[in-house]
Amino acid sequence: MVEQPMNTSNNVESIKAVLGSASKDGERLILLNKLASILIEQNPEESFAFAEQAVALGEKLETKQHVYKSYSIIGKYYFKKEDYSKALMAFEKELEIGNLLGDQQVIAKSLADLGLVLLNLGNYGEAILKFEDALQIEEQLDKKSSILALLNNLGVLYKKLGKYEKAKSRYLSALELTRQIEDVKTETSIINNLGNIYQHKGEFEKAIQYYLQALKLNEEQGKKLSIAANRNNVGIIYRKLKDFKRAIHYYTEALDLNLEIENQQGVATNLSNLGAVYEELEDFKSAISNYERALDLNREIDNKSGISFRLENLGSVYFRLKDYQKSKGYFREAIKFSEQLGNKRLLANCLDNVGRINAEMEDYEEAISYYKKSIQIAREIGIESNSIITYQKMADCYSKIEDFKSAYETHIIYSQLKDFVQGQAQEVNSIQSKYDAEGKDKEMEVLRSNNEELQHFANKATHELKEPIRMIGGFSSLLKRKHNNLLNKEGEEFLNIINDAAKRMDDLINNLFDYSKLNASQELEIEEVDLNKVLNQAIKNLTLRIEETNTQIHTEVLPTIKGVATNMIQVFQNLISNSIKFKSDNLPVINISTKDEGEHYLVCLQDNGIGIPEDQREQVFDIFNRLHSQMEYEGTGVGLSIVKKVINQIGGEIWIENTDDGKGIMFSFKIPK
Repeated sequence: MVEQPMNTSNNVESIKAVLGSASKDGERLILLNKLASILIEQNPEESFAFAEQAVALGEKLETKQHVYKSYSIIGKYYFKKEDYSKALMAFEKELEIGNLLGDQQVIAKSLADLGLVLLNLGNYGEAILKFEDALQIEEQLDKKSSILALLNNLGVLYKKLGKYEKAKSRYLSALELTRQIEDVKTETSIINNLGNIYQHKGEFEKAIQYYLQALKLNEEQGKKLSIAANRNNVGIIYRKLKDFKRAIHYYTEALDLNLEIENQQGVATNLSNLGAVYEELEDFKSAISNYERALDLNREIDNKSGISFRLENLGSVYFRLKDYQKSKGYFREAIKFSEQLGNKRLLANCLDNVGRINAEMEDYEEAISYYKKSIQIAREIGIESNSIITYQKMADCYSKIEDFKSAYETHIIYSQLKDFVQGQAQEVNSIQSKYDAEGKDKEMEVLRSNNEELQHFANKATHELKEPIRMIGGFSSLLKRKHNNLLNKEGEEFLNIINDAAKRMDDLINNLFDYSKLNASQELEIEEVDLNKVLNQAIKNLTLRIEETNTQIHTEVLPTIKGVATNMIQVFQNLISNSIKFKSDNLPVINISTKDEGEHYLVCLQDNGIGIPEDQREQVFDIFNRLHSQMEYEGTGVGLSIVKKVINQIGGEIWIENTDDGKGIMFSFKIPK
């Protein structure tokens, strides 16, 4: 007689009974994890409670074994609750334990879990890194189902970032794998995703081919849910083609099928898509009706992401209707939900929209406040380039309140982002996209050639940009010197602002040129570099500033490393300048120490300045990221980016940590021997 498997409820009760009589803590830990794993789907709250007990017991036993499972379950619980910040912390603990145990399977799983959380947080770049790392491990372990899931997720992410060729590559690899393991369900999903790629590339005929292929497979499997999704996708294409009549037809067919199978999430999606069509047709009454129905349904099923986006849609429609109070109400509610979800991309957009509404209502100071918040959030997740127009709108608001100095400074930032940084970043990305990760001689030659062209462009751009800046500075100084008696106090102030801005722009161009040279360097001329000589030269270059501030610099004997002498001078010069600039009320004291750690040298530069908050320490290495306004501390926001670039180029890493006495900060960097 074949033994029948025990049903889940009986299994849970039997494990609970064993748990109640278990005398050994190690056995209890295993049983708690078993209960948590079994209950995660049917009773998440009870599962979470058992997982937390397991974590507490693991800490008591001072064991990491089995506890990683508890953190994994806690992470899943928070993920289901859409509390992504807490999910992130739980999965990070799982990864930490996996690394301590050296368990590649646990490491790969936790990396994949972290990737999913980061994807939902809108942090696509970080999510890709996690998934790619996990994929590398899973390929070594030859776990085809995990490889398939990771390839699919990478396709989704690259698509979201607009990197359609990379997305297509991942999807095609996944498609080949589905056919190897005869996974028709996933094969159909990936074919649909490929249709989506061609849709986004504007190749609608190919998109239709893939969608129809997916539709046929779904009909063969009798999968009404997926059939509805395919029809919805066809509707999307017709909407892109501005064939709104057919778009409405396919959306409505998808809606009817989702209503039939009681797929509330699908119904909400179809309603929101219909709302978008009517909004484009400027049938705002129908658009609002569909968006409101979608919003109500998302509230009913507690889909916080759906709620956030529908609130944003309604805010946009009422803005177009110039009903600013209603529009602001919807955007403010969307802000609350996006904060709860930790979706900073949506949060930045909604903050920008509230700023825009306040500007229309002529509350310019309130508008500026929201614009600043939007820019800060965009900077945190590395999409500051999306804020170019926000800077322009903020400059306009400053002009409206006659704060011309701030208007000018903000417009300068807008111009820098629009005309220089964005253009150069696109050029660099274009070059790097041609570089195959495994490296082919022909492509490497193209990359070298393109980098030479880019460096030539940077040289030329630097000269062309500096010439008008020199003229602005020179003629404003001449005007002040020759016609000062004709200027009133306000006129003098305006001229000072122009002079200061010209000097800052000149400094910025010089720093950007230095940074571009580092970006363009593919083959560094590595040599033996005595860091003692390098430091002495950096101090000599800063003699005036050191003497003016009475800065004391104490150093140990530093090692000789393999690097580029001129670049290392920049490292020490920028770090020392940073410590002097952000000094406290006490006289600046800088201590430089070193330690031989086997395979590399550790170099530390400690100061007694004002310090940097722990949550902002990674950001200071991002280009143009400033923690203080220009009024508080001068600078371009490029110096520490150069430091990080130089250290990374020679295989090192740099970070910031607390000092032993809690005063100031310590820059630490490792350099390979």
